[in-house]
Amino acid sequence: MKKLLVLGFIILMLLSLSGQAVFYGPTHVLEWDAHAPMLDSAITYEMYLFDGTTQTLVGETDLLIYTFDLPSEGAYVFGVKTVRNISNGEKRYSDINWSDVNGLETPNPFGASNYRDPAAPEGLRHN
Repeated sequence: MKKLLVLGFIILMLLSLSGQAVFYGPTHVLEWDAHAPMLDSAITYEMYLFDGTTQTLVGETDLLIYTFDLPSEGAYVFGVKTVRNISNGEKRYSDINWSDVNGLETPNPFGASNYRDPAAPEGLRHN
């Protein structure tokens, strides 16, 4: 547990040092821009989370919006991959666009932190 907290702290420090925004809480809604339609194809998207160690596919959608529910406490970045589903059954994949990578695809990099606040002390009394 202590190692996870230290890892999360390091990830948050790296995000803050690079000027990236950090959003807090267990639920995050992401949106992105559509690609131009492609002949004989349907476009879908795969959603990924990265916790600094493991890249995990967490969902798929054909919409341009997705709600990520973070699985546990920690620091995360989000990823979206475009999937071209061709009518002959073939699939073609884009690279993953990660939320923490600055560039044309993500002009304002960001990540997420899902650490709960501690409970207030109980049994407070005067001696």
